[in-house]
Amino acid sequence: MAGSSFQLTIDDAQMASVRSALSGIASGYETVMRNAINRTLSTVQTQAVARIANELNLTSARIKKDFRIVNATMASTGGGVYSTGVPVGLMSYGATATMSGVRFKVKKASGFTNLKHAFIATTVHSRAGAVQNVFWRRWNSFRVRWDINKHYAMMPWEYKYKTERKAGPRIQDIYANNTVFEPVTVQAQTLFVQRVDEEVLELFRRQAL
Repeated sequence: MAGSSFQLTIDDAQMASVRSALSGIASGYETVMRNAINRTLSTVQTQAVARIANELNLTSARIKKDFRIVNATMASTGGGVYSTGVPVGLMSYGATATMSGVRFKVKKASGFTNLKHAFIATTVHSRAGAVQNVFWRRWNSFRVRWDINKHYAMMPWEYKYKTERKAGPRIQDIYANNTVFEPVTVQAQTLFVQRVDEEVLELFRRQAL
C-alpha cells in the first residue's frame, strides 16, 4: 500500500503466557488480542494526528481525513494505521488573497508566507463539487491579474500561461518523519502490553459473572 503506515502484529512467543492463561476460555486469546490491538491502533491514530497538528497549521479534522485504521479481527490478529493522500491544498492552511498574491502559513513554528502572483479560484470536481484552491501562473514579461469574469481561453496567448495548484506537504510524509512516527510507535508497544493486561482482566471479570 502506498503511503505511510504503522502495523501492529503479535509475536506469539511473547504472548505464550497469555495464551496459556486463557486456554480454558473459548476464543479467549483471540478476543483479547483483537480488542487490545484495536484499542492501541485507535490511540496511535489519535497521537499521530495530535503530533502532526503540533507541526502543521491544519485542523485535527483535516489531518484525520488522510488516516485510515485497519482493525484486527478474530481471524487475523494484526492491524495498522495508514496515511495516504495528496499534498494538502493551501486553502486548508488559512490562505487568504492579498493585493500581491496569497498569504498562508504551513508550519506552526514559521511565519506567514505571501506567494506573489498567486490567486484563489474555485474548481469543480465530480466527487467533491465546488472546491477553492490556490493557483499560481507562470509569466515572462506580461503580467496579468486573475479575473474570474474573464474568459481566458478566448483571450490572447499571453493570458494563457499554465496554472499550478499550490499545496503544502502530504500528511503521510509528516507522519513518516521521525519526530512523529518514532515516539508514536515506541509508545504503542508499551501501550499494547497495557491493553492486553486490561483485556485479560476484563475477560476474566465477564467469565465470573
